[in-house]
Amino acid sequence: MSKHPTTIKGFEGTSEELGTQLANLDYVELEKILHAMAEKVGVDAIKDGHAGRNRLAMALKGATVALRRAHECIEEAARISKPHMQKESAPP
Repeated sequence: MSKHPTTIKGFEGTSEELGTQLANLDYVELEKILHAMAEKVGVDAIKDGHAGRNRLAMALKGATVALRRAHECIEEAARISKPHMQKESAPP
């Protein structure tokens, strides 16, 4: 298996469909995904920096910052939407 696979085991859709499905998740779940992605990309940036791949490391550091910011924004969206979500799930 490639270190950077081009598909996700068990997922049969396109990358666009995956993106849509992820974006449709509950915001708290999406927060968890963005956090995990930021952490993994951050680790990769450090490893590439240590391996002398400085341009790649800098690009990945930029992506890490962007993913962390996206996580913060979704975290805020979760906080804002929480009262509305509780109303939607309340029995009539």
